[in-house]
Parts: sequence; C-alpha cells; structure tokens
Amino acid sequence: LRRRRRARNQQDIYCARATSKMSGATLKRLMGFFMMAVAPTVPLKGYLYQSSAPADPTAPRPPLTVSMLAQCACLGVVSGALSGLFGVGGGSIVTPALAMIADLPHQAVLGTTLASMVIPSMIGASAHWRLGNVAARALPGLLVGTVIGAICGAQLAMVVPQEALRWFFAVSFLVLGAKSAFKI
Repeated sequence: LRRRRRARNQQDIYCARATSKMSGATLKRLMGFFMMAVAPTVPLKGYLYQSSAPADPTAPRPPLTVSMLAQCACLGVVSGALSGLFGVGGGSIVTPALAMIADLPHQAVLGTTLASMVIPSMIGASAHWRLGNVAARALPGLLVGTVIGAICGAQLAMVVPQEALRWFFAVSFLVLGAKSAFKI
C-alpha cells in the first residue's frame, strides 16, 4: 500500500510538472479536444454496446468480477494521470469510461465517479499547491459555490431521467470542449 501511494504521488508530481511546462493556451486546447472526443460516449453507449443496465438505480447488481475490478483499476490510473495533467478527472474521464465499462444506471455512475475522486483530487491539489499552481484567493468562493452546486446537482440527478442526464452531459461537454479548443 505504501509503494502504491508513493507511486501515485510521483505520478501526480510528474503530471503537475508537465502542466507547469506547457502554456495555458495549449493545456486549454488539449482539454477542449479531449472533452469533445469524450462527450458522445456516454449517451451513445446503448447504440455501441448491448447494455443490460437495470433502469432502477436501487435494483440489485451482478457481483463484481475480477475483470471489472481490473478495468476500474486501469481507469483509475489513467484518470489519475490525466487529472494531474489537466486538472480534471471525475466528470470528463471517469464518468464516460465508467458508463462504458459498467452496467450501472447513470445516477450510480455519477455517484461512483464523485466518490472515487475525493482522495486523488486532494493529492493532485497538494502537488499543484507545492508548485505554486493554486490561486488561493479564488478558493473560498469556489468552495462555497462547489458545495452548493454539488448538493443541488445531486438532488437533481436523482429525479432527472437517465437518458436526459446522459445527453445533458454530452451536449455540455461538446459546448465546453469547443469553447476551450477553438477559443469560442
């Protein structure tokens, strides 16, 4: 466990350093292209794969397999690296990937994504803090707004139909990605 934690910290430090060496405009464009590429994967999963995900988020799930655990672990490694590089992870990396590999209702994908990013976000933020990449004056407002938004968003996600959530995710990511990639 200690070796894994040390490797994870090194990964975050390498990605934070790589970020420091790229221009802000380059990072923003790369992130925009990435978001546009990822956006359609969530709502189109049903067309790409035959999914047997139960419509009811409270329905019992099949047991976790070794294959699924391995896929989630690989997803975590990629997400961690990209999180350190781009400053993102949950929404743009884990959500679409988890939606593709797991037979989960979209509400469960959202909740699992949020829960999986708590500790990696703290580690990545710590690495960026040490490198001077955190605007501390912006934090209080961002934290208050994020808490309020998370509470409201979680409540809304429980009442909005899954298909609508998937398409909202895709359209939001396409628009935000295009804005970042093409300076719209």
